[in-house]
Amino acid sequence: MRLYFLLLLTSFFHIAYTQSRTQIADRKIKSLVQQIHDERRNVSQDKLIESKFDKKGNVVELIEYSQDKTVLKWEKHTYNNKNQETGTQILDAQGKQISRIEIVFDKLGTKTLELFYLANDSLDEKNVFEYNAFSDKIAEINFDGKGIIKSKTIYAYDNKGLIKQKTILNADNKVIYSRIYTYEY
Repeated sequence: MRLYFLLLLTSFFHIAYTQSRTQIADRKIKSLVQQIHDERRNVSQDKLIESKFDKKGNVVELIEYSQDKTVLKWEKHTYNNKNQETGTQILDAQGKQISRIEIVFDKLGTKTLELFYLANDSLDEKNVFEYNAFSDKIAEINFDGKGIIKSKTIYAYDNKGLIKQKTILNADNKVIYSRIYTYEY
């Protein structure tokens, strides 16, 4: 599930790379079709990505087709009044929901929770976000659908507010990943 969410985000970055949300809204663009030919992995791949936008330039629907017009990926997105994504529906080729993601923000617009649901709307996974007094994310706790911790990511910052370390712990609190940032001024 988490991998699919990362792939989903990749789609957004690809679209954002082409045109900004503001450019799409200002030009009143309703949809975008991208034709892609890719031979980077020694395999020729052609696909088509169709994106539909709301009046604010947000992607509200994204459909990726193979060369033979088979639906490879179909997503629908919802946003709050601050243009923050609040939900994603992942659909099969017939438009039936496979899974969905719900994103919750607090009154200040800070993301506090991500909920990953299966097709039957049962909770599959949940991420809880914690922040310090400066609104820096200090922890991301990943739970399975039963509420058992799967992993925890801890962020540490220096006295200038820059991230200095990211550490991921498994369910047994064992460090499974660490990244240290060193800045030169």
